[in-house]
Amino acid sequence: MSIDTISPDAERALRGALHRAAGSVEVPADSRHRISGARYRVRDRRPALATSLLAAAVVTGAVTAAALDQGGTPRHAKLEGARVPRLVDAQLVADVTHAVSAESGDIERVVTITPGADGSTTQLVSPDGRTIRVTTATAAGPKTDELISPQGEVFVDYVNKQWWESSSVPSVDDAPAPTADPAAVPSLLRAGELVRTDDTATVGGVADAFEIKSAAGGGPPVTIWIDPSTFLPLRIVTGGEQRDVTWLDPATNLDQLRLEPPAGFTRVSPPTGTEAVTPNG
Repeated sequence: MSIDTISPDAERALRGALHRAAGSVEVPADSRHRISGARYRVRDRRPALATSLLAAAVVTGAVTAAALDQGGTPRHAKLEGARVPRLVDAQLVADVTHAVSAESGDIERVVTITPGADGSTTQLVSPDGRTIRVTTATAAGPKTDELISPQGEVFVDYVNKQWWESSSVPSVDDAPAPTADPAAVPSLLRAGELVRTDDTATVGGVADAFEIKSAAGGGPPVTIWIDPSTFLPLRIVTGGEQRDVTWLDPATNLDQLRLEPPAGFTRVSPPTGTEAVTPNG
């Protein structure tokens, strides 16, 4: 048999597996956008993310099972719409999944910088994903500070020394800039969208951090550095941006998810389309 074909029995098994896996859920065309294009969320993002990415993993697993010969060697399939399967490092998936799951009760902190640019963005996300604080700054000091929660939105403009408050909660589409979602890393590994390389480096003071990156086959390139002792993502590099990730204990850091306008700043009306909160409301 040529390596470019599969037997009729294997083809039927593959088609059946794909049909069953995709029968009740639509698999994203490129789940790698979960890392490179995820947007701020004001709801619990982790269950929905896990569900959609698990669907990609199910289909990938079905393709892998159907496209392996008895000796475990991958075959190349010429099936319309089917991709060549990628081998998955099960132990790495288990280690990273356990590490990220263990941090699900902590505050997620992501600092984003663009190399060569003056400035950074810091995002803090509550354990349930419903409260988010986003701060932008340059070397000269803070520029903006924004808190989004189920109660509404507070925005502080340090440049003009103004602030406003709204009872409206921004939708996902109205949210500010894209950010990394470290919680997606285990599912992307499981789906074969990320693979480990042989490269190591010192990242954020952690020696011998190892690299995982987007697998060949299209989509935006993503590089993620993993702590070798904790198996937690340390740094995500994609789209020309570097995002450093830490998790904070909410018992001692909950105040970081609160925002009080500085004394002396002028309160102004919120932007058009948002509902203002009365000073005594």
